Amino acid sequence: MSLSKLNLKQLKNQIVCPICGTPLLGVIETDAWGNRYCSRHSKEYFRCSCCQRLICDQLTNGGVAYKDNRLVCNFCRKSAIDTKEQAKPLVEQVAAWLLVKGINLENLRFNFDLVYLNQISPVSQHGHGMPQGIIYQSPSVLSSGRKVRRIEILKGLSRQVMSGVVAHELGHAWLFMNRIDNLPSPIVEGFCNTLSYLYHDDFKTDEAEFCKMIIAKNPDEIYGNGFRLVYSSLKKNGLAKLLSHLKKYHALP
Repeated sequence: MSLSKLNLKQLKNQIVCPICGTPLLGVIETDAWGNRYCSRHSKEYFRCSCCQRLICDQLTNGGVAYKDNRLVCNFCRKSAIDTKEQAKPLVEQVAAWLLVKGINLENLRFNFDLVYLNQISPVSQHGHGMPQGIIYQSPSVLSSGRKVRRIEILKGLSRQVMSGVVAHELGHAWLFMNRIDNLPSPIVEGFCNTLSYLYHDDFKTDEAEFCKMIIAKNPDEIYGNGFRLVYSSLKKNGLAKLLSHLKKYHALP
């Protein structure tokens, strides 16, 4: 067999790029979902704002652009939550899960809404990147307790991603309502990200594992390092002790 015919046979036996169909012989990239493709495609296609897959017909059956210019693939669109009616049972589900874990939100009375990025109110914002939730807290302490005014969450997030955002934001609400103030930002965001991580951990799906990975590997000094600090304390002390120590001493155990 000639060298040229041998090389042709070897090429046919190579794994091919799912996007362009050429053999994966050069620089290869692998995403969090196990898709392997030519690295050059990362510069040719946008990523989904929920799952970070490249948005193309071959990997995600395309995608859509939202009014605020976020791009979401059609995989994530299948479970995307766009209305308050869709979100309400999810918020209630997460709140019930938190209660089982010892995080009591029964006195929480708040309004929540789903918004586009350009609809987010400009005052008193708390945000943590994308996907994002914004929590508004009353600046005054009422005689009967504190009140969370409103929680805004980006509309169009996939169900799994949004559930983690809700867990995170309700963590902020719990800290506020229990007057656990003046914590360092890494502990505040790390605590809320830990709740999100634990919630995702109850779902044995690829999307839940992806959400956990994004939290665990976040390189950000506040959100990533904060999570690793709080999660380490959780693994050492357990959630019940972590919560009681935060309430009593306003610090990690």
